[in-house]
Amino acid sequence: MSKLVVRVPNWIGDCVMALPALQLLHTNGIDLCILGRGWTTSLLRSLDASITTLAAGQGPGSQQLKELKQQGAKAALLMTHSCSSAAMAKRAGLPAIGFAKDWRGPLLTKRLPWPRESHEVLRYWTLAEAALAWMGQPSEVTRMEDWQPPWCKLEPSLEHLQAGAAAFAHAGLSSDNQTTLICPVATGTVKGMDKQWPGFKDFAHLWQNDPATGATPLAVIAPPGKEAELREQFPALPLLSNLTMDAFIGVLAQAKLVIANDSGPMHIACAMGTRCLVPFGTGITYPERTGAWSPQLIPLTGGDPWPSAVQALEAILSLPVNE
Repeated sequence: MSKLVVRVPNWIGDCVMALPALQLLHTNGIDLCILGRGWTTSLLRSLDASITTLAAGQGPGSQQLKELKQQGAKAALLMTHSCSSAAMAKRAGLPAIGFAKDWRGPLLTKRLPWPRESHEVLRYWTLAEAALAWMGQPSEVTRMEDWQPPWCKLEPSLEHLQAGAAAFAHAGLSSDNQTTLICPVATGTVKGMDKQWPGFKDFAHLWQNDPATGATPLAVIAPPGKEAELREQFPALPLLSNLTMDAFIGVLAQAKLVIANDSGPMHIACAMGTRCLVPFGTGITYPERTGAWSPQLIPLTGGDPWPSAVQALEAILSLPVNE
């Protein structure tokens, strides 16, 4: 098998959106050597690939790439778009394949033009196809009209399930797919506008006071550093905090339903097979570009600029019970 280093994205959601591309490489005979952030090992544990986490320090990754080259890696596929990742491959002496963004074109061996109007999944898929062609193993997938990459479901590992069950138990909840989780935090902005749906607090109030949902457990996932803020915002709800990456994945995999922003929790939940309702802000977040690549995504659009909490609750109450 040909060995390829894949520098996976730095963001959890993007890494999940790269799953179809990683699967394409694997099914076409590529020996995957994944290089990524520390959480990559937990997130991609179920993949048939070797995983190396980036070391800290000056020029992180260069030495690791040199070692992977010595182990037989033929090239580096860069799913990151920075000059630093291209320079890292250059210093390691590995041919680099990637999008010619941020003036890094001269550092790349195989340069691809940036596809502006495209879903992130398709962008990563295009990179994988280019890597296969460069390595002399063109994809066996034939694109038909309106063809789309397949959904890649991530199976939670035993470590995920055990850590998630322990986190639920610590909060006084069951891990038997009966709890609905809200993930109200999202980092970053789009065109200067916050990516976080402003309706979480109103939604929680509606949920707790509606006869159809009030008896169903509702809990909040709190990222590090946000515990006090979320405890004040949702004083009546159990808080899942201090979660390891395994526990974070485990609770999302074992939830009945997740309400999240266009963010990492959305992508993980949907990849694990958990239904996830996501309010998208008009002109702020775009399901056709960054929405989870999964039939489990329930996109909620419409609003000025955001859908309301009432719309979110109505959408959940209209879901088929047997799904």
